[in-house]
Amino acid sequence: MLYPQEQWPEVGFDLITNSVLLSKEGEPPISRFRVGDGNSNKKNIYKFGVLLLEIIANKQPKDFKQGEASLIEWVKTHYQENIWKAIDDTLRKAGITHEQANKGIRFGIMCAVIPTEHHFKMAQVYDIITRFYESTRISRSPNH
Repeated sequence: MLYPQEQWPEVGFDLITNSVLLSKEGEPPISRFRVGDGNSNKKNIYKFGVLLLEIIANKQPKDFKQGEASLIEWVKTHYQENIWKAIDDTLRKAGITHEQANKGIRFGIMCAVIPTEHHFKMAQVYDIITRFYESTRISRSPNH
């Protein structure tokens, strides 16, 4: 997400679960692009937040009457009542911790709900996700 926004600002991309595929190495390349549509930092951050919530909850906007807004509201409601209601069973079985779930949902909500207040830049999102990923790798290593 960071590379196309910085290197090709005139190229937009669709950040939805159907347009992100995993490579053999586990890298998530984006597969849908639009030339001449341009990149909007605010829109990309919002879409990333929605994507993160989709992955965590294993739900898609099309599952709800009002699409993305309803998905976000559903996650927020279940997150506040009982965080585990907002987490997909597959993630729970894989051993996601309460702290990891909490950080992922909070960050997804921050990106999807409050983009005008936080004014994240894509580089900041990249840094936050990288640090989070590295911390989960360390906590799952045999020495920790």
